[in-house]
Amino acid sequence: MRQVLGGIDRILARVGKRVASSDACGETITVEACSTVRAAPCPACRRWSNRLHGRYVRRLEERPMLEQRVVLAVEVRRFKCANAGCSRRTFAENIHA
Repeated sequence: MRQVLGGIDRILARVGKRVASSDACGETITVEACSTVRAAPCPACRRWSNRLHGRYVRRLEERPMLEQRVVLAVEVRRFKCANAGCSRRTFAENIHA
Protein backbone atom coordinates (compact mmCIF):
# COMPACT_ATOMS: atom_id res chain seq x y z
CA MET A 1 0.00 0.00 0.00
CA ARG A 2 2.91 2.36 0.67
CA GLN A 3 3.93 2.14 -2.99
CA VAL A 4 0.37 2.94 -4.12
CA LEU A 5 0.19 5.97 -1.78
CA GLY A 6 3.57 7.22 -3.00
CA GLY A 7 2.32 7.16 -6.58
CA ILE A 8 -0.91 8.90 -5.66
CA ASP A 9 1.00 11.55 -3.67
CA ARG A 10 3.24 12.32 -6.68
CA ILE A 11 0.20 12.73 -8.93
CA LEU A 12 -1.59 14.94 -6.39
CA ALA A 13 1.48 17.18 -5.96
CA ARG A 14 1.15 18.24 -9.62
CA VAL A 15 -2.27 19.78 -8.86
CA GLY A 16 -1.43 21.35 -5.49
CA LYS A 17 -2.60 18.54 -3.22
CA ARG A 18 -1.01 16.11 -0.77
CA VAL A 19 -2.14 12.92 0.93
CA ALA A 20 -3.47 13.84 4.38
CA SER A 21 -4.55 10.36 5.45
CA SER A 22 -5.38 6.91 4.16
CA ASP A 23 -7.38 3.99 5.43
CA ALA A 24 -7.72 0.44 4.19
CA CYS A 25 -10.98 -1.10 5.36
CA GLY A 26 -12.01 -4.42 3.86
CA GLU A 27 -11.86 -4.17 0.08
CA THR A 28 -11.70 -0.35 0.00
CA ILE A 29 -8.74 2.02 0.25
CA THR A 30 -9.78 5.59 1.07
CA VAL A 31 -7.24 8.36 0.50
CA GLU A 32 -7.97 11.88 1.76
CA ALA A 33 -6.07 14.70 0.08
CA CYS A 34 -5.81 18.27 1.32
CA SER A 35 -4.94 21.37 -0.64
CA THR A 36 -1.54 23.05 -0.60
CA VAL A 37 -2.80 25.85 -2.86
CA ARG A 38 -2.86 29.28 -1.19
CA ALA A 39 -3.93 31.30 -4.24
CA ALA A 40 -5.44 30.63 -7.66
CA PRO A 41 -6.23 32.56 -10.85
CA CYS A 42 -9.83 33.51 -11.62
CA PRO A 43 -10.95 31.62 -14.76
CA ALA A 44 -12.78 34.73 -16.07
CA CYS A 45 -10.25 37.56 -15.61
CA ARG A 46 -7.08 35.52 -14.79
CA ARG A 47 -6.31 37.71 -11.74
CA TRP A 48 -4.79 35.79 -8.84
CA SER A 49 -6.65 35.70 -5.54
CA ASN A 50 -5.75 34.42 -2.08
CA ARG A 51 -9.11 35.38 -0.56
CA LEU A 52 -10.50 32.04 0.61
CA HIS A 53 -14.28 31.71 0.23
CA GLY A 54 -14.68 28.11 1.40
CA ARG A 55 -13.89 24.53 0.54
CA TYR A 56 -15.60 21.29 -0.36
CA VAL A 57 -14.61 17.68 -0.97
CA ARG A 58 -14.85 15.84 -4.29
CA ARG A 59 -14.99 12.06 -4.09
CA LEU A 60 -13.58 10.05 -6.95
CA GLU A 61 -13.79 6.28 -7.22
CA GLU A 62 -11.34 4.40 -9.38
CA ARG A 63 -11.28 0.89 -10.72
CA PRO A 64 -9.96 -1.68 -8.29
CA MET A 65 -6.22 -1.46 -7.76
CA LEU A 66 -4.46 -4.49 -6.29
CA GLU A 67 -7.92 -6.06 -5.95
CA GLN A 68 -9.17 -3.18 -3.79
CA ARG A 69 -11.51 -0.31 -4.62
CA VAL A 70 -9.83 3.11 -4.32
CA VAL A 71 -11.78 6.18 -3.16
CA LEU A 72 -10.02 9.53 -3.41
CA ALA A 73 -11.51 12.37 -1.31
CA VAL A 74 -9.96 15.60 -2.59
CA GLU A 75 -10.33 18.97 -0.85
CA VAL A 76 -11.06 21.78 -3.33
CA ARG A 77 -10.74 25.40 -2.25
CA ARG A 78 -13.03 28.18 -3.40
CA PHE A 79 -11.73 31.72 -3.74
CA LYS A 80 -13.26 35.20 -4.06
CA CYS A 81 -12.15 37.04 -7.18
CA ALA A 82 -9.96 40.01 -6.22
CA ASN A 83 -11.04 42.00 -9.29
CA ALA A 84 -14.06 44.16 -8.39
CA GLY A 85 -14.88 44.57 -12.10
CA CYS A 86 -14.96 40.83 -12.81
CA SER A 87 -18.30 39.17 -13.51
CA ARG A 88 -17.20 36.14 -11.49
CA ARG A 89 -17.50 36.59 -7.72
CA THR A 90 -16.18 33.18 -6.61
CA PHE A 91 -14.42 30.29 -8.27
CA ALA A 92 -12.91 26.92 -7.42
CA GLU A 93 -9.25 26.11 -7.88
CA ASN A 94 -8.44 24.11 -10.99
CA ILE A 95 -7.36 20.54 -10.19
CA HIS A 96 -6.70 19.37 -13.77
CA ALA A 97 -3.12 18.26 -14.37
